[in-house]
Amino acid sequence: MRNQIQALSKLCCTMKCGVIEMLTLIRKDYLAFGHLIFFQLLITLGMMSFGLFIDKRGTMTFIALILYPLIVPTIMLINDKKYFELCNAMPNSRRTFVLSKYVGGFGAAFAILTIGMIYGYLVTRFIVSDGVNFSPVFGIRGFSFILIPMVFVNSITFPIFFKLSREKGSIALFVFFGVILIGLLVGLVFVEKGLQAANMQVSEQDVFPMLMQRLASYIDRIGVNQFLIQMLVGIAGFLGISVLLSIWGFSRKDIGGE
Repeated sequence: MRNQIQALSKLCCTMKCGVIEMLTLIRKDYLAFGHLIFFQLLITLGMMSFGLFIDKRGTMTFIALILYPLIVPTIMLINDKKYFELCNAMPNSRRTFVLSKYVGGFGAAFAILTIGMIYGYLVTRFIVSDGVNFSPVFGIRGFSFILIPMVFVNSITFPIFFKLSREKGSIALFVFFGVILIGLLVGLVFVEKGLQAANMQVSEQDVFPMLMQRLASYIDRIGVNQFLIQMLVGIAGFLGISVLLSIWGFSRKDIGGE
């Protein structure tokens, strides 16, 4: 019994030390890259302002809300030029180092996303009430359109970066984001053509009208609860695999340390 208590106490102490180490690394990232996070926030609010006040199209506003928070975790990862040296210099495990990048990066992205959503709500609620229809963003459809791409893209970029060297990883990620951007633009063109071909009369103030309608039909068919279960299980599974691959790739690097 005493051995079990000692083992449990040791496990709790190890977990506590790991959490403290991770929070220290996250704090370091925020101090080092706070200006990048703030810059991405300004770009997000600037593009949203253009869509809300001038262009008054839901697509422009929604793209800004998706695209700029989405790239924040990977930008923070790429700009950490001393991460090899840091991993060796500080008394923390590589697993803790990788987890800190996930928690810190996604935390910054969600902070920008939250501020952007609050900003969009305040503008459309109290200032430009005849502009973009921002209400769908706060529903299950709008939130899934924002959350799924963020998790999907960064769950791919993180293992790539941790597996490759910093230089090769950065190049690979720039190419990856270029493909994503081209795919997004081409996709929007096909969506517009689809609307014209179907003679669908939709307001430009709506947010991704065709995609929203198709997603709404799918949710109605399977039920909201079932959709939430599918989304959460899919996100958790994809993100969990990404974390394991990142830890595996980073732990196999011959850079000393643990």
